[in-house]
Amino acid sequence: YLMLDTTDGAHQCIVHATASLDLNVADTKALYRRASAWLKMHEYSRAKKDVTALLKLEPTNKKAKKLFKRVKKTWASERQREQKLFGGIFE
Repeated sequence: YLMLDTTDGAHQCIVHATASLDLNVADTKALYRRASAWLKMHEYSRAKKDVTALLKLEPTNKKAKKLFKRVKKTWASERQREQKLFGGIFE
């Protein structure tokens, strides 16, 4: 589902990964996929939470480290864009 470039595909990925995590909270593949789907849906705090949990289970996982950096970078650039867009509205 994650390969589909749609929010529906990301949503389906989240549903299935969550079901898998309900059965096994240490399912690193499900954590990675759900974190990737959260990122695709611009749910940065949820993506960070999942990838952090994954890195606690597998601290040397290179793909997880790369995803963590991507989440942080994307989240920071989104915050910066929002500040530019809405910065002076409430002053």
